[in-house]
Amino acid sequence: MYTLIIEDRSGNVADEVSFDQGSYTIGRVEGNDIILPSHSVSRQHARIFIQEGRCFIDDLGSANGVMVDGQLLVQRMELRNAAQVRIGDYTLYLEYQDPSVDGGQDVLRTHIVTNEEGTFKLVRVGDMFAGEEFSLTEAVNTIGRTDDNFILLSDPSISRNHAQVIKEGMAFKVIDLGSSNGTRVNGKLVREVTLLRNGDEVQFGNIRFVFTTIEQAVNLAAYARRRNSGGGGSAVIIVVSTILVIVIVVGVALAIWAISDRGSAKREAEKPQVVVRQDPTAELRIKLEEAQTLADMQNWAGAARLAEDVLAVDATFPGAAELLAKVGAEQEHFRILNSGDDIMLEGRFMDARDEFMRIPESSVYHARAVRKLETILQRLATDAYSEGKLACDREPATACVARVCESLAFNPRDEKVKRYLQTLLSSREAKKSAELRDAIQACLDAHP
Repeated sequence: MYTLIIEDRSGNVADEVSFDQGSYTIGRVEGNDIILPSHSVSRQHARIFIQEGRCFIDDLGSANGVMVDGQLLVQRMELRNAAQVRIGDYTLYLEYQDPSVDGGQDVLRTHIVTNEEGTFKLVRVGDMFAGEEFSLTEAVNTIGRTDDNFILLSDPSISRNHAQVIKEGMAFKVIDLGSSNGTRVNGKLVREVTLLRNGDEVQFGNIRFVFTTIEQAVNLAAYARRRNSGGGGSAVIIVVSTILVIVIVVGVALAIWAISDRGSAKREAEKPQVVVRQDPTAELRIKLEEAQTLADMQNWAGAARLAEDVLAVDATFPGAAELLAKVGAEQEHFRILNSGDDIMLEGRFMDARDEFMRIPESSVYHARAVRKLETILQRLATDAYSEGKLACDREPATACVARVCESLAFNPRDEKVKRYLQTLLSSREAKKSAELRDAIQACLDAHP
């Protein structure tokens, strides 16, 4: 049985899909068997299928291509066990398990990849691009004017890195990243992390959206900006009347003020003067809390900037240096994670393993590093077994047995390898060679 483990751009496992036969299309829209809701994925992007028990992949003319183990797919290719497939923002890892160990099953006819049920979207309203939709499929959905954002909005009112919509479990929250023209929810300026509710109107700069569930339609007409129409004379009458009312009110207010001014001035002079002392640490404390919020969202650059601002004012402010050190460490762990990915794509699996092992358990990236280590060990085990078996099938010898046994060092629970060694132990060559028998038995004894 084959299993596809699907990771999103943040490295989170979005879904797993198992199959042992058939053909399955992968794309962004309905009608595909596996739906990856991202604008970096083409409508029909790729096809994975089983032929004579082997797994293959085709590119269906996608815009951004398909990467297999770091190489651009140019023609149909067989996918080996532990292969790494890159489709848009998603990384798919293929795993194969012997059907005799665990019975196979067919993939669901339509498999929509999401981190959890209840996916939401932003629907643009109120301008010429009304109706454009953005599915909020990432853990952190960035909004801005540059290409590195998940949602790209080419408008002068949008900052380069304007805002983020963060998914936490079933909840979605929005935060402004210090943009020039601000972010608003239902007309209220966002000054801190704000929870979004179904139907909320969210505005980035001058561009408005409706936050709603993925399956819900939005009545665009209800959000169209109202324009003035006809009735010019009525509008003038209303304006003139309003001005007259204002003049009258101001005149009355000035008369009252003139009468009471002297008494008020005297009473004010007799008032005791109260000096309100500002807490000099309050602003720093708020800024440090904002830095911690950004760190919790893995926005390391923003968190570091705020923590440095606090330390620039008070070098001993409690918690600031510790937070800055933690952020710096996580930035380094993220760099190591990406470095390991690059090394792994070059096929240097042992070096990649050493890189991932540098990430400590205390890091937020530890779980991702562990998953990547498991992938590497599976790949090393597969290579060792394939090479050793091929050599032993041609001519059994202690060297090829050692290579097969190396597979068990990477994956001690692989019963397929053990069964092969048992078969080899019963072979005619092993019966003739005590040295060969001893090498096979030693391997089996070392991995019971």
